Formats: sequence, C-alpha cells, structure tokens
Amino acid sequence: SALRGTGFAPIEDVFSGPEIDEIRKFLADKPVTYDITTEAGTSQHEALVGEVPENVSLARYSASDLCQCPLIYNVIHNENLINLVGTYLGAPPSIATIATWWSFPDRTQPEKDQPFHHDRDDFSIAKLFVYLTDVTPVTGPHAYLLRTHATGFLREGAAQFTPKQADTFWAWMEKFMKPEDEVLGIFGTQRLKIATGPRGTSFLEDTRGLHRAVYPREGFRLAFEIT
Repeated sequence: SALRGTGFAPIEDVFSGPEIDEIRKFLADKPVTYDITTEAGTSQHEALVGEVPENVSLARYSASDLCQCPLIYNVIHNENLINLVGTYLGAPPSIATIATWWSFPDRTQPEKDQPFHHDRDDFSIAKLFVYLTDVTPVTGPHAYLLRTHATGFLREGAAQFTPKQADTFWAWMEKFMKPEDEVLGIFGTQRLKIATGPRGTSFLEDTRGLHRAVYPREGFRLAFEIT
C-alpha cells in the first residue's frame, strides 16, 4: 500500500548486523571497478577498494562476485520479497540487476550531487535498497520525491497549468536528468524523502519516481541493490 501510494516503502531489515559483517568479509578480497575521466576520455579500472584513488566517487563490485555470496544468494531467492514485489508489479518479477557499490566524497567537486532522474528500465519497476554502512545526512543518503512515480499525480499537477505551461511541464518530465532547483521548484520540499538510517536499513522503491544519490560530504557509503 505504501509503495503504491508514495513509491517508497521501508521494510524490515534484509540483513542483520552480523550478516553485514559476513558480506563485507566476503567482499574484502573482491575487486571493484571505477571510472577515471581525463581530457582523453573515460576509462574503466579495477582494484581492491582500499587501492581506489582519492578522486573516485563511485566503485562497484561485479554481479558475478555478488551472486557467489551465500547471504546475497538467499536474499535474491527470498520468497517473501519475490511475492511482495510480484504483487506490486502485478506479474512474476524478474531480476534485471544486482549491485553493491561504494560512494566516496568527490574531492574535486565537494558540493556536487547526482541530479534527480527517473529510471526507464521497464514499464514497471521496483528496487530493493539496503544500506551496508550507517547512513547520515552527510554520508550519502538516498533522496526520493514521493508520489512522482504515479502518472495520476503528475496529471493532477499538470492540470494546474495553462495548456502551454502543461506542454512545457511534460517536455521537462521527458528530460532524464533534472537539477534539484527545478524539481523542488515544481514539486516543493514537502514530498522529499531523505533516507537515512543505521546499517541494515532496507526499503523498496518504484524508481520511475524522481530520485537521486546525495554524494557523501564525509566518510563513505556501501549500498546493496536489486532491480
């Protein structure tokens, strides 16, 4: 009901503290991939997380490594989660991606954040997010604009505009990336959900709604996701 109504639903923690310790121990000797961008272009690199250069803000583990972790394997096959997501989607769910990644402060652009966007992976989508580290307002929380996943809500908003303004609104919605000032100028701050919490914090989200990553200002964040 919460997922249908707002696009965002906290759920019981998927992993316990000791299980997160086991996952991090499993990943300790697994490489991460990250991008380096120079004037010549962007190149992909691989290293252990402790060897990632300071100018990197994102580093991901491979899905094949993740699927070999028994605790992650169990969550992928958790019948309660499968049934819950299937009920929401109205169809047997299929997994598109599995991801775990580190987010680090961007030393070159300390105030930079990912713009708001809405995923276009499929006609219907739900994502499971799990924090594997404590997440505070300064260590990279996830941000979601409640109800923007629902076409009916967007139509209600567009109905308040003149026809010309409504056309501009729908053209703006078609843009993949949207600056924060534009998004909050249209929808306001009262619908903005900033997801913080201790490690283990878990939530489901319809990422057709507007969302973004707030990059860490200090510390780091490790997150797990199933699409």
